[in-house]
Amino acid sequence: EEECCRLSVCKNYNMTYTLVKNYGLNEQLIGTMNFYDEYDRVVNKLRQEYNEGLSINYIKIKYGIKTNETVRCLFKSLGIHRRSHKNARNNYLNRGRS
Repeated sequence: EEECCRLSVCKNYNMTYTLVKNYGLNEQLIGTMNFYDEYDRVVNKLRQEYNEGLSINYIKIKYGIKTNETVRCLFKSLGIHRRSHKNARNNYLNRGRS
């Protein structure tokens, strides 16, 4: 059995299929040392999209996820901090959707 180089990534191994299926993680890199860079690429892409103003709902639609709660759980597992209700509302209003 190989040793895990990054425990925070290895503890989320069940999520790997979801990241491959919905978020563009390169399946061919699983089991290689390049996997960690690929994992970081996907997580950083999601973090960047969210931080640039995409809502949980928009991310759900963009990636074909069934529920907002699934995206929320994914973000929690990946350590992506969500906006406060106030910031989410301001983001919504600033995007001209009022």
